[in-house]
Amino acid sequence: MRSIIQIIFFIFILQSAAGQTGSADIYKDIEKFGVLANVLYVAAHPDDENTRMISYMANHVAANTTYLSMTRGDGGQNLIGHEIREMLGVIRTHELLGARQIDGGHQLFTRANDFGYSKTAAETFTIWDREGVLSDVVFAIRKMKPDVIINRFNTDTSRPNHGHHTGSAILSVEAFDLANDPKAFPEQLKLVDPWQPRRIYFNTSWFFYGSRENFDKADKSKMIAVDIGTFDEVTGESNSEIAARSRSMHKSQGFGSAETRGESLDYLDLIKDSKGVIPKNIFEGIDITWNRVTGGGPIGEKVKMLESNFNFKSPSQSIPILLDIHRMISSLPDSYWKNIKIKECNQLIQKCLGLFAEARTTKYEVSPGQKIPVSVEVINRSPANVVLQKITIQGADTTYNYNENLQYNLGYLKEIQSIVPDNLSIPYWLRNTATEGMYNVPDQHLRGTDADSSPITAELRILIEGVPFTFTTPVTYKTVDPAEGEIYRPVSITPPVTIAFDDPSLVFNVGKDRNINMVLTAIQDSVSGTLHLEIPDAGWKVIP
Repeated sequence: MRSIIQIIFFIFILQSAAGQTGSADIYKDIEKFGVLANVLYVAAHPDDENTRMISYMANHVAANTTYLSMTRGDGGQNLIGHEIREMLGVIRTHELLGARQIDGGHQLFTRANDFGYSKTAAETFTIWDREGVLSDVVFAIRKMKPDVIINRFNTDTSRPNHGHHTGSAILSVEAFDLANDPKAFPEQLKLVDPWQPRRIYFNTSWFFYGSRENFDKADKSKMIAVDIGTFDEVTGESNSEIAARSRSMHKSQGFGSAETRGESLDYLDLIKDSKGVIPKNIFEGIDITWNRVTGGGPIGEKVKMLESNFNFKSPSQSIPILLDIHRMISSLPDSYWKNIKIKECNQLIQKCLGLFAEARTTKYEVSPGQKIPVSVEVINRSPANVVLQKITIQGADTTYNYNENLQYNLGYLKEIQSIVPDNLSIPYWLRNTATEGMYNVPDQHLRGTDADSSPITAELRILIEGVPFTFTTPVTYKTVDPAEGEIYRPVSITPPVTIAFDDPSLVFNVGKDRNINMVLTAIQDSVSGTLHLEIPDAGWKVIP
């Protein structure tokens, strides 16, 4: 495969400005705030995941639900453009992130490269680095600490199936036992601790049995039926409706889906329980309340009060109790759930304040060292006492100090000059040369991460009723389109000049001249330099 270290991909995702969170969404977040449960869903490609099950777990159960995709779908098809391989993998990565924004899940990957269709898992493991991918699955388990794992596919190698599909299930089952073994991939323990999930399921249905008749005859003694069509009266929609919108984000695969309604049964077939129990419900025997955290019982009672006293007409009335809960969580010993729940508490406080924070610039392509204007706008839309202390532009190491009291619904706008940092916008998994079966990601911190964070962010230090908080927002480009209205575009850091061939592939006749046309684009003003082609074979001649 050709070297991709020199290729910079730009994925421009145009989106309208998202409206502020309403009371129904805040209330759903409060419900989630009282649940301490983790689910890891495992499959092979973007679009393999059962978005209805992910939506059910994330929205109805209110568990932290993560989809671990073995690959980024590089070997798939593309119905919306001409991009293939690495660039298609970038597109499908962002399609997955768009899907998770809708269904409420999170996203992880392994380093496995989607090299195309594979007939068997055995064949797949000759191309993937089996041990390397297994280590990534173990790392995902140790990082996310799932109570339950759900596989989309089974480990049965006797039936025809995509080798990636079967391979994902085989590795997931193997990692279920290895994740709690400190002798397995011990280098990871500098970053994560061993973890034993309680149980692992296979998300089955009649489809895997060939017909409904065969499924009706199947032994269901270890299966749990789940109505993934559950309707939520608070939001006014079912999980199936949410899931259809999520699945429709897989645009390059042509997976636009119709929204369905009504009861819809799916099944979880128990593969293994770490204590040998056959459960009657998904989380039987697992405490998914605040009581699972040492000292968390009183916090759980406060969260119940927060939920029962929530005022849909005035969410800001929840600020005092949220600040109290924040203080209680902060006093807990450091732990996985402390870190998760303090972030959720911060988000709830921001939403109940109606706090609008935006950082925008006038360019969407910038280059290292370039000075760019950043407009930071902050609005407090609550009666709470809110003071803006300082703004820091992360990545550019630029800090501005203030002591500005943010009055109710009065916009505060600050113009800042910032220097663009040196890190180019190259997706982290493409920075090193890959093999046919694996991406090369030396940094363990990055392995599995869905995508790079925004290269430039604004960090706001704010006092809320005297309590310090830090909120972060990406620096984005914003324009107003006459037809679409506000359009946002991520900022990409590129070299001062970008170069593109007019044709990606050229065929030469022996002894004949041929013109090579190139397009140069200046990202910043007043750039000068010399362009020349490097030809490795001395038999070639290049003029000029």
